[in-house]
Amino acid sequence: MKEELYSDLNQNYIDAKEQRTIDLHFAIVSLSQRNFSVCMMIQDQKMQDDSTEEIKNMISTYNESSKELEKNGIDFIKVLFSRSYINSYQIFEEFCYQNLLSLYLKLPTFLKKEEINVTFKDLFMQDDINVIRQNIIEKKIKSIIQGSNIYAIIKKFKTIFGIDINIEKKLIDKLFIISLKRNLLVHNKGIVNSIYLNEIERFNLKSKLILGDYILKDINSFSDLNETNNLIDNIIDSISETMLSDIPRLIKYNDNLK
Repeated sequence: MKEELYSDLNQNYIDAKEQRTIDLHFAIVSLSQRNFSVCMMIQDQKMQDDSTEEIKNMISTYNESSKELEKNGIDFIKVLFSRSYINSYQIFEEFCYQNLLSLYLKLPTFLKKEEINVTFKDLFMQDDINVIRQNIIEKKIKSIIQGSNIYAIIKKFKTIFGIDINIEKKLIDKLFIISLKRNLLVHNKGIVNSIYLNEIERFNLKSKLILGDYILKDINSFSDLNETNNLIDNIIDSISETMLSDIPRLIKYNDNLK
């Protein structure tokens, strides 16, 4: 049990870190390709006769796609930074989801303290009891992740499993603001609305943004996203380290609940 749980939690950490690296390199490659296309376009204007057909086709494709984006008022760089920002927080959310899933599956007696709504479909549409169990637990965790803010999600590790994740409040506050900005990017084209401002006020936080601002207006390069990315990386590190060191206690407590 101890080795299996350690392996699962450690793998969740590795997966989150790998996905962060992949997303970062994908964004950098995308930006580099865009810059290369612009460079080639400029060169082509100077050396029209010497351009190969392949380069001309590439430039033509780039121009057509750029015009389509511009028609819809979309800026390529803005979209790239927006997606990088969204992905950073989604990786963190997925990390929390996978860890709660691993803990519940390996330590099912902790579920004794939880109320879970189970449907007929949950119980009878599968013959394999392990699949049924996983489906029910996944449903429970999705309700936690989707229905809670980041303060509540991190608190769940403590209230359910007794895992005391020691992260400074000011860092959790910053993570909460990141989650609010992510929601604006996904649901409101990144424009500050009253919901964002009300949440900032409700939790006694501060923001320089005002109604109607674009939340990534000061982001001009990937280095401008470093603070956000480093914060998420450090919190992932802290959560993973705390859980792994707490495995012996978790297993002992789980066995005592049986």
